[in-house]
Amino acid sequence: MKAIRAMSDGFEIEFTEPVDKRTAANPDAYAITDFTYKYHHLYGSPAIRQETRTVFKVTVSQDGTRARLFVEGMREGFVYEIKASGVKNMQGKPILHPIGYYTLNYIPDGARIEAQTKHDHAAMATVELKSAKRLTTMPSDWIKGPDQTINVGTKSGMRFDVAEITAKAGSKIKLVFNNPDDMMHNLLIVKPNTSDQVAQAAIDLGLQGSALGYVPNTDQVLFHTNLLGPNSSDIIYFVAPNALGNYGFICTFPGHGQSMRGVLKVVK
Repeated sequence: MKAIRAMSDGFEIEFTEPVDKRTAANPDAYAITDFTYKYHHLYGSPAIRQETRTVFKVTVSQDGTRARLFVEGMREGFVYEIKASGVKNMQGKPILHPIGYYTLNYIPDGARIEAQTKHDHAAMATVELKSAKRLTTMPSDWIKGPDQTINVGTKSGMRFDVAEITAKAGSKIKLVFNNPDDMMHNLLIVKPNTSDQVAQAAIDLGLQGSALGYVPNTDQVLFHTNLLGPNSSDIIYFVAPNALGNYGFICTFPGHGQSMRGVLKVVK
């Protein structure tokens, strides 16, 4: 999308290229979700109070560059995620940039639907992730305990406090992840040379990301911690891969994946 403009009864969106008017005129080609954040002095809140909006009518401009979406139940003070995944270009292919965001500070001229827009100032909450890739209790057959305990923390500038950790292939690992930062962070251990793909997959989760701890469902992710709020920690247990190599570890909270990375070296 090139631009979004609020209307009294919906949104007008401008496409980056002329589109197929038949697909653009279909209300089912669009998906709209509105949400807000917890407002407090700490950085990085999950999206809260999400609701799905219905597009009940669409009109498309004669030149196929704009569409007006008529939307039920618009709420002031909310952020809108607008997806046009079902719209095709003139060649029948998906359009460029099918997702846009718009903060609806007020509804222009026309009837307004009253909505409660007070913000929750409670401390940041995180979801307790339950996953086979996040084992938080030491396995009962580890009679002698872990072979190695690895401690990883965070520091300002969206970075881990260690850039490289080493583990023996097939060894029993206890990983302690501490987050003394004022931002939310997680730690995912991924297959070699997949950090970029995993970071992008986490971004692609969109508004579902916070509920999933920004952990994408892919076999590229081997192990992961919980998504941690400030001044919290997590402990996980896993067996290091048998294949030698450099495995990445990365924070996949949106905006962190490019700088917040390290390497787990699996050695003999």
